[in-house]
Amino acid sequence: MLVAASPSNGFVDWFMAFAPEKSPDKANLELSGRLSGSTPSFLESTRRIDKFIRDKKFKRAITELKVLSDLLPASAVIYELRATLRFETGDYLASAKDNSEALRLNPAGAATYLTRSGVAYSRLKQFDRALNDLDKAIQIDSHYDLAFYNRGIVFALQGNFEAAIKDFTEALAIDPQYALALCNRGTAYSDIGKLELAQLDLEKALRLDPALADAYNSRGALYFKKGDYDKAVRDFQDAIRINPNHHFARSNLGLALVQKQEYASAIALFEQAIVAQPYDPMLYMQRGYSYALNNDFKKALQDFEKVVELSPQNPVAHNNVGYVAYRVGDLAKARLAWASAVQMRNAPDYAYAGYAVALWKDRQPGAAIRHFEKAFTLNPEWRDDLYETAMSYHWSLDMLEVAQTILVEIYKRSLEGGHFARITVNPKRVGGLPSIRGMRIPVVTVARMMSGGATESDVLETYPELESQDIEEVRQYAQQHADLINLS
Repeated sequence: MLVAASPSNGFVDWFMAFAPEKSPDKANLELSGRLSGSTPSFLESTRRIDKFIRDKKFKRAITELKVLSDLLPASAVIYELRATLRFETGDYLASAKDNSEALRLNPAGAATYLTRSGVAYSRLKQFDRALNDLDKAIQIDSHYDLAFYNRGIVFALQGNFEAAIKDFTEALAIDPQYALALCNRGTAYSDIGKLELAQLDLEKALRLDPALADAYNSRGALYFKKGDYDKAVRDFQDAIRINPNHHFARSNLGLALVQKQEYASAIALFEQAIVAQPYDPMLYMQRGYSYALNNDFKKALQDFEKVVELSPQNPVAHNNVGYVAYRVGDLAKARLAWASAVQMRNAPDYAYAGYAVALWKDRQPGAAIRHFEKAFTLNPEWRDDLYETAMSYHWSLDMLEVAQTILVEIYKRSLEGGHFARITVNPKRVGGLPSIRGMRIPVVTVARMMSGGATESDVLETYPELESQDIEEVRQYAQQHADLINLS
């Protein structure tokens, strides 16, 4: 039950999506212009600020602004510039406060200041405060495309993609050439499964701005969802060519290469991404997945344990530790990891299945059966198509055999005390499913026929070797053990 980051978790479609209206350079030009004709000390200070900004020394620029704010404490433009600089340094709360102060001093710029503070609050994941400011900005100026755009981003971050699409559409009605709005509307369409609309938006965004790395990244994610990994690889490569620091495109390229079974190349990409973002648990998850598929379980175990360290409440990470620990023969560690996984909220079905295998190997059959029953309660495929389900999670044959043994034991116990003399369970017949008098006629097959409207005569005509008493026992068994028979 090895599990990787899914495309929806592995792709960060919204990075760099916020659009503050002014860059530090532009904001400082306005500051210098407003102070032209001031004292030489003022002008020298603005020149120093300008140099710090061009050298991307934003904290030095903020310190230099103190000189000006001491002399012009009531200047909205100084607060405006400092808000922009603080945003660049990641001090979003201080940026929001400076925008609020600029708004107090210059109410005429309300829509702009509120939009910027909304963006800053969004970066802090204070979405209610962000939406409050952006709502006010739109109320003040209903033709302000940036306010609609950034509110759309907040909705998208909350998972409200329909509302996000509506706001991106409003922004595009104001500015039809807004490539980023097209890019992110396309991404939102993709997230709700409207892949054709997503592709139309992303391709239009790239026609408007062929250097928009985000659009290549998002279209690559779209191709990934469609299973066209060759096109996904090309788009992720284009995103990296345009922006070599596009770490998400780099990790996404790694995911696509994993699908193409180019594990060594994928691992190299994840390693580059980890250097840039050493505290991102998903990167370790992806690299660990690649190591495991490449049969390097020891390195995979190290990566999955790092994910647990960085994200201790992630049940998938604990599950993956369990899986690779089992594969390297550390049953005790595997059992503990799966035990942790199933105790977490929204524990996945495959964690219960893995834990059941470990418990059975640890000679705890009762607990193993309970957890395997939980697995197929969450996902009936563990009961109805064990082999395909196990293979989809990269189970070893040993794990599959143990699970098959557990399932047969569950079926055997279902016959106890039920007076089912004509229903038998043989591990060597029909995959261990309950069958009729040892013949290769599964109980579930006959039960489904009757559930679908077949009469006793219809069943006997199809299976002349059966008798009326057989059919009656099938009916009783299906009524008593509906949890073990999928009638759909």
